[in-house]
Amino acid sequence: MKKKLLFYLILFFTFLSFVPVHAAPTTFTRTKDDLRLPYDVGANDVVIEEVLKTPSVDEKAKIYDFANVLTEAEETKIYIQI
Repeated sequence: MKKKLLFYLILFFTFLSFVPVHAAPTTFTRTKDDLRLPYDVGANDVVIEEVLKTPSVDEKAKIYDFANVLTEAEETKIYIQI
């Protein structure tokens, strides 16, 4: 009975270790009409194409984890430190 319980506990925790963690920021779509750039940043035609390729994020978030490496707890801890 103990071996069976141990097996199920190991199986349960193994399953939990494969659950993906998402700590990604909220992103917004950029358009040519709204590049979502600060007012003091100028852009010419070459730079505009590059800006459109990058995601726009909420500047208040301060932490941008595009690789989804951080857990919510780690992100909160870093945010508090900032």
